[in-house]
Amino acid sequence: MLIHQAEGNLIMPLIQKRMISIPPALMLLGIAGIGALAGLLGFVLAAPIVVAIFVIVQKAYVRDTLKEDVTLPEGEANQSIDSP
Repeated sequence: MLIHQAEGNLIMPLIQKRMISIPPALMLLGIAGIGALAGLLGFVLAAPIVVAIFVIVQKAYVRDTLKEDVTLPEGEANQSIDSP
């Protein structure tokens, strides 16, 4: 049980940071917050919800409103594309 907790709470956020460029602390806080609000189903769906919110904020606010270049978690193919 200890190994599973370490994997889920320490190792997976670090792997997710490399895969989708979201800070591990943000992912952990998102999982804890959504899980606290929505219960067991919230814990199960928290990671995709946090990623979706992160992408929406990056696209809608940082890239479009502030006109800054951002690296989105959708992959390296779209990283060099400027905002329309």
